[in-house]
Amino acid sequence: MSDAKVFLNGHIDVPADRLTDVTAALPQHIALTRAEAGVSSY
Repeated sequence: MSDAKVFLNGHIDVPADRLTDVTAALPQHIALTRAEAGVSSY
């Protein structure tokens, strides 16, 4: 296995009428992403 590191940074454009739903879903999405194998920092 390679010791190469990947750094990912992103941006999400959310329509105003979906902002409440997306904001509510983000904590779960973040938790699932951080729990993925190989994620070492955030």
